[in-house]
Amino acid sequence: MSDSAAVPASAFRFALLRLRRGWTSGELRVLVLALAVAAAAAIAVGLFTDRVRLALESGAGEQLGADAIITGRDPLPEAELARLRETGVRIVTVTTFPSVVARIDGEQTQLATIKAVEAGYPLRGALLLSREPYGATEVAPPQPASGEVWVDQRLWTVLSLSLDAGLQVGSSTLRVSRIVAEEPGRSGAFAELAPSLIINADDLAATALGGPGSRLQLSYQLGGTRDQLAAAEALKLPDKFKFTTPENGRPEISNSMNRARSFLNIAVLATILLAAAAVALSARQYSTRLRDEVALLKVLGARRGFIRRVLVLQILLLGLLAGGVGAAIGVAGQAVLANLAAPVLNIALPAPGWLPLPAVLGLVLLMLAGFALPPVLASVNTAPVRV
Repeated sequence: MSDSAAVPASAFRFALLRLRRGWTSGELRVLVLALAVAAAAAIAVGLFTDRVRLALESGAGEQLGADAIITGRDPLPEAELARLRETGVRIVTVTTFPSVVARIDGEQTQLATIKAVEAGYPLRGALLLSREPYGATEVAPPQPASGEVWVDQRLWTVLSLSLDAGLQVGSSTLRVSRIVAEEPGRSGAFAELAPSLIINADDLAATALGGPGSRLQLSYQLGGTRDQLAAAEALKLPDKFKFTTPENGRPEISNSMNRARSFLNIAVLATILLAAAAVALSARQYSTRLRDEVALLKVLGARRGFIRRVLVLQILLLGLLAGGVGAAIGVAGQAVLANLAAPVLNIALPAPGWLPLPAVLGLVLLMLAGFALPPVLASVNTAPVRV
């Protein structure tokens, strides 16, 4: 082994020996404890806030009925639809328009909002149906069967409908099979103030309501991963089409999410600042105890470069040890936080992701470099005369 390779190897062995001696004598326990607490707090808060963020985003998507929606008056050109499908997103087309519907006997009519949906509607959230007003609910199938219609409770009441009753929708007579008890994506727009009904997209042509002069509104519900949705949003659509996400589509949801993010970010920042202060105080106390040992090493012939490498390796090993212990404690801690907060937040938190872990471990090493390493390395300047 060459001299250049022997020096780092000897420095590493001496760093391990110094760590064992320092741990036995209790000199490093406070520093390791501070680092472990810092890592545990940062990881626990980071994972918990990430779970809350994902739950808020998921809830926002359920309020919209999809991860994103493209709306327009005319159908998207086939070339644009092909580009959308290339991103990997799922697409469900919903055609919405106002029209007058009537009971089969023609005695009562009502202006209603008609939705012609493809299979898979809605992409996010659950469409709940019932057999009677305010009755027991069940999750809806992918779409109404051909020839059937689902009506909301207001239309049911206004037209005095019953199950299997006939409903005149344009040129078609459809059978009322269910009542819509809960529907994701219902907004406060003017068109939504009218009672609504849902039909199969294949029945739209038979109603003859989509001809010239009709006020059709086409919505392409999109579902997919963040990367897929980002790729879809990056596509340049014609000017007459609008790309809507939960944040810009529902301002009240966006405001709630922004407030929650600000609060959670402040909590993370406060945790990091307190942990950094503990690391700095512990490192300063440890560096004071190092001065006598550094002076003795210099008397025995150790060079400054050797001592510096030993201290850097020692701090790095401490960071890896404390970071691993803190990570294990933090993962357990975020589970406790989630169990305590779930009843208060009244939302189901998703499983924790591991994406914040590398970032938090990197933060621990950065805290070591910024708050622990400078006072420890300052002990290298100790003069041999101190002995």
